[in-house]
Parts: sequence; C-alpha cells; structure tokens
Amino acid sequence: MNEITREKIDSLKRGHVTGELTEGCLVLEGGAFRGLYTAGVLDVFLENGILIRDVIGVSAGALNGLTYSAGLLGAAARGNLIYREDSRYVGFKALLKNRGLFGFDYMFKVQQENEGFSFDLIDDDRKFIATVTNVDTGRPEYMDINKVSKVEDKFRIIQASASMPLVSAMVRINGSRYLDGGCSKKVPIQQALEMSEKTVVIRTRDRSFRLHHNEDRIVNRVFRKYPNFLESQNNINKVYNDDCELMEKLHEEKRIYMLNPSVPINIARLESDTDVLFGVYELGRRDALSHLEEIKEYLK
Repeated sequence: MNEITREKIDSLKRGHVTGELTEGCLVLEGGAFRGLYTAGVLDVFLENGILIRDVIGVSAGALNGLTYSAGLLGAAARGNLIYREDSRYVGFKALLKNRGLFGFDYMFKVQQENEGFSFDLIDDDRKFIATVTNVDTGRPEYMDINKVSKVEDKFRIIQASASMPLVSAMVRINGSRYLDGGCSKKVPIQQALEMSEKTVVIRTRDRSFRLHHNEDRIVNRVFRKYPNFLESQNNINKVYNDDCELMEKLHEEKRIYMLNPSVPINIARLESDTDVLFGVYELGRRDALSHLEEIKEYLK
C-alpha cells in the first residue's frame, strides 16, 4: 500500500448515521473484493440520509449490508482495505483457525472493537436477509437475522452467506450445511420484489456482463457427494443471466433502480493490491454521486 492510499483510507469518514428510514428493499450483489464498489455506494447513501429499511445481501453484499444497516459510515471499506494484507483475515492464519481463507471471526472482532458494530444497531423493525445456499438441497435460503436471537447464530448466517466453496469450510446452521449464497442465487431480485414496491439493486458487474458456462471439474470432484449442490452450480450461470435480463427490463420500466459499475471491475477474486481495491471503492462513490438525485427521486 502506498502512502497516498494509506492517507486516503485514514481520511475516510467515520460516524453512526441515524434517521428516518426510507421504505424499500436494497439488494446487494456479492463478488468478494468487488464488494468494495458496494461499500463506496453505501457510504454515499449514508452520507446523504438514504436509509433503506430492508436489505437482502449475498456473500460480500451481506457483509456490506451489515455495516450499512447499522449506520456505520466507512466501516466496511476500512475493514477490507486496512486488513486485506493481514493473514488473520485472508491467508494462512485464517486457514488455521477457520479451515478457510477468510477469518470471519477476526473481521467481526475488528468491526466490533474499531467501528463499534453491534447487531443491536440494526432496528428490530427492519428486515436484514442474508442469502445462503443449502449444500444438501442445493437451494437458496433467505435468513432474516432479526428473527434470530443469539449473536453467534446471526454471525453464522452472515459467515455462511460469504463462505465461498473450495476456499471456505461449510457452515452448520440448525443441523444443515451451508455455503455462499451466490452458489445458487447471485442476485435475489424475485425475493426483493415480494418484499417491497421499491427496490434498489447495487450490482458489482457492469450492465453488459454475462456469465458463460464453464463446468468446474474441481468443484464437481470435491462436492460429488452433494448432487443437488452440483446441479445448482452447473445451472447458476443461466440463472444469473436470466436474472440480469429480468433486471434490465424492470429497470427500464422503472419498477426497480439498478446501479451497475460504470466501467468493468476487472480484479482477481482475492485481489491483494490495496491501491487497486481503493480504486474500486472510489468508483462506487463516483457512480453513486452521479446517480444520487435519480435514486432519491425513485424512492419518493
């Protein structure tokens, strides 16, 4: 990390934003460290008093949605940027403790100690839904953490939503095994439409992006005992592309507001260059500011 980037990170705004909630549902796509784009967008939302009541997050989107719903300005960006090079968060020490490359428990500790995060900051009358994939059924499940009483159970739901196959261990919840929600549903647009008449979708892919079928032999081998999960994995590209087409149509009809990166975010899934990652965050801020008035108008 160069000195200029470090200074920029240190200058990120802090604060606990509260205010009147805006009726609607916010859908947050995942994408590992592409999620820093979402962090930039959500910081602009918080700075401008856009506090959308309900949130559905997938993978990194669930992690970003937590600090947004708690009203913690800059928290998601700082966590990912400052600790990206810390092996307790991503790397060997996380692998030893968590049986996966991501140290979710360490990052939650950082957010609690350094940012003042608490699940209690999320209003009881809000819905915060994390999308997870049931490995046994292969189906997405939508878990509302505000309907769960124990903190450790809330934590497991968020962890499950962001536990990517091959680099993360399965997470057990109520006797079932779960992995990343994006394995079965990358953008839960239908779920959002059932929840609210107003839906804002924050994507981490540009509008022209579509997935191409590419069967992963390693995944097929590792998860051969879970045929339903493999079926979802082998169908996810079509599901995603169909959802992209649906969202395009809904956006054009002004039934949803969809914000995509204005330029493609071409970074590695586990991108380690902090300067590049900060650029992704800045892109999210710029795009959010350029669409801010349209988004406010849509949410009226």
